[in-house]
Amino acid sequence: MIPLGPEFISLIVSPGWLGVVLLLGLVAALALLATALDRPRLAVPAIIVVGVGALVLALGFDARPAGLVAGMLPIALALVGIVAGGPISVLVLAAATRGGPPAGEHGGIIVPVAGATPTSARAKQPTREVLRGGTTIGYLERSVVIAAALIGRWEL
Repeated sequence: MIPLGPEFISLIVSPGWLGVVLLLGLVAALALLATALDRPRLAVPAIIVVGVGALVLALGFDARPAGLVAGMLPIALALVGIVAGGPISVLVLAAATRGGPPAGEHGGIIVPVAGATPTSARAKQPTREVLRGGTTIGYLERSVVIAAALIGRWEL
């Protein structure tokens, strides 16, 4: 038997908000695929969905979700922020370093070793890869930033 409490009723009454939560779940899944498949452009829908949501709020939309959806919405938004931040950062860094140093095997950039000289006239300058963060630390950092914003403690 399905309980028909207030949470269940509000879930049925506000299908629009449930749709928003499902849409956020979809863009979070796309962002996870973007990371797993190394295709950061798959995270672009997250930018669009969050941007449209921010625009709607800025224009004064004041409807608030109730019941179960009211608890699911901030979790879905946080999830999108955490998992889509990595691929979006990759896109931003790629745009910022266009024409810059080449990308390395592990997602970093290739730079010359300071003070090293080629061993012969034909030898290349020794290089090394400088990493620009990792997936796990990125998830952790974004989790802390989102948690700090949710609790109103910006100094964290």
